[in-house]
Amino acid sequence: MANPSTSPDKDALRLRCRASLAGLSRADRLASSEMLTEALSGWLATRPMGVSVGIFAATADEPDLSSLHTTCPSVSLAYPRSAADGTMDFHAVADPASLCKGRFGIREPDAGRHPLIPAGDLDLLVCPGLAFSPKGARLGRGGGYYDRYLERLAPEIPRLGICFPCQVVAEVPLEEHDVVMTHLVTTTGIVEVEPA
Repeated sequence: MANPSTSPDKDALRLRCRASLAGLSRADRLASSEMLTEALSGWLATRPMGVSVGIFAATADEPDLSSLHTTCPSVSLAYPRSAADGTMDFHAVADPASLCKGRFGIREPDAGRHPLIPAGDLDLLVCPGLAFSPKGARLGRGGGYYDRYLERLAPEIPRLGICFPCQVVAEVPLEEHDVVMTHLVTTTGIVEVEPA
């Protein structure tokens, strides 16, 4: 079966975005991660206590959000765990040090140790991506894991795309199955996406 997240236009944009990310120094990534986490922490502080937030364990070229565990103690943080069938679920994680290397070398929760958070119980989701447009279109890495998970969320659940400045592009090709973000988190803050 063809990968629903792959198209010639998207593949070309992925190559450009990967090249841009490769050009970022470690210092740039760390500084930007700090700014993104600060923006997200401030926004989460306005949410009710105990909200369940889906985040992710960063790969080398993604924003590191692990300090949210100390800056947002009233928030319950959950991380994705992928399955061989192309799906993923989120599990509550109190300490990011308890994550272990999973599929694709990405740190994931241990299903036997970290409680499952059903998609209906997640209050908001912070999504990584290779590129985002100002209208909330998201370009993933091509595996479709987030595409499939986003389809399981209720439409009113906030979906926050988070990225480094070089990942905001004028336009991201959209396909029928693509779910747009409701907010963008950038180093200048968090903006609500205007409906198209």
